[in-house]
Amino acid sequence: RQIAISFQEVKDEYYYENYDLFTDVEKVEREKKLQETLVQIKHRYGKNAILKGMNALDFATAKKRNTLIGGHNAY
Repeated sequence: RQIAISFQEVKDEYYYENYDLFTDVEKVEREKKLQETLVQIKHRYGKNAILKGMNALDFATAKKRNTLIGGHNAY
């Protein structure tokens, strides 16, 4: 089976941002920079470079799931 996905007329999210009087613009910008940094770290060092604290528990599955491709071992 094959699935084809295409993107047309993709626009920067900058054009769709709306702020109101109660939005803290600096906080929104800080959060964007943080998320961008996290993506860059994961891209450079792998998916397991940054995980939530709960993923360090014994029963957590995030580290194992990051090594799977389509639910199968990636080895």
